Amino acid sequence: MHILLVAATKLEIGPIIERLKPLKEDAEYTHMSYPNMTIEILITGVGIHPTTFALTKRLNNLKPRPDWIINAGIAGTFNDSLAIGDCVEVVEQSFGDWGVTDPQGFLSVFDLGFEDPNTTPFEQGRLINPNKIDDPRFFKATSVTSNISHGNTEAIVSITKQHQVDIESMEGAAIAYVCLQEKTPYLEIRTISNRVEIRNFKNWDIPLAKKNLCLRFFDLIEKLTTI
Repeated sequence: MHILLVAATKLEIGPIIERLKPLKEDAEYTHMSYPNMTIEILITGVGIHPTTFALTKRLNNLKPRPDWIINAGIAGTFNDSLAIGDCVEVVEQSFGDWGVTDPQGFLSVFDLGFEDPNTTPFEQGRLINPNKIDDPRFFKATSVTSNISHGNTEAIVSITKQHQVDIESMEGAAIAYVCLQEKTPYLEIRTISNRVEIRNFKNWDIPLAKKNLCLRFFDLIEKLTTI
């Protein structure tokens, strides 16, 4: 099995990399080994644009295509029922900053009629992953992706009014969009590092999020070997 592990930064998946055996490395990606599979690591950089470019470029150069693309990282949560360190599987995505603002608030390109909300790969303006893992350790989450990580009251109120979702990230929907367009199986898992609130790094726990992300990643790939 060939897995392409996609992350915005090495920081987020450092503990995962430490458990893998390197095969070869260059400036863009790393080939690693794990029993019965090859895991290639792609670090895209933070945000929608570098992620879209890096993943599209890599897919164009990968022959054959990977069996699975796994997006792994940390995220902030809007959902009070999710605790810091919890792991989620993102099953539904939307773009949070694709549109305009006016006196009434944010209007998406779908609200404006610029795009059909049911044009492939969208369904009602959302990106829905047809691949889901039957495992209670992964909370099935919805997510919004934006080039802005929200950290003030006005912005948080605006994004939650427009998007009723569990978490936010800066890359997830970009990866979902590319994978759905390219008809490549993918999964996204993220662990909660913080709540989306007025930014206070004292309330964040990135080390715990990274540790749990590593644990759940290996649970996930073990699960994939049985499918």
